[in-house]
Amino acid sequence: MMISEPPSTPRILLVDDEIPQLLLRAQVMTLRGFPVLTAESPGDAISIVAEEAIEKVELVVVDYNMPGMNGCDLADLLKVIRPELKIILYSGATDVPRNEMTSIDTFVSKADGITALIAEVTELTQVGGSSPTALTRDAEHLYRVHTQQR
Repeated sequence: MMISEPPSTPRILLVDDEIPQLLLRAQVMTLRGFPVLTAESPGDAISIVAEEAIEKVELVVVDYNMPGMNGCDLADLLKVIRPELKIILYSGATDVPRNEMTSIDTFVSKADGITALIAEVTELTQVGGSSPTALTRDAEHLYRVHTQQR
């Protein structure tokens, strides 16, 4: 009898120059069961994706407003390096021009919260169920409290 291994959970790269939010988001995603890497700048993100690691990044969550390069430009560069990457634009910016989002698979507003982001990550990676768990609701509350204190 052959026993097949369960599919591995995809590795996610979170990119945001707002470090406290980035670290909190990483913690929530990790608690949700996703292996997470973080990058505090577009340059760091490019370096991470370009590395030939055993476990490659499969999905990138980028902020729009970052110093040096916006999230859409970063997405364009990352798709040149790895065309199969899935990319979510997770931003508080509400005026991102549609014509800039050519390499973005989906947009999630930060105003919609971490639960909406987790749902999109789950859908794009086809991992787990899309309904929120108690852990996700608790994490959402913690995330909202933290971001309102800024």
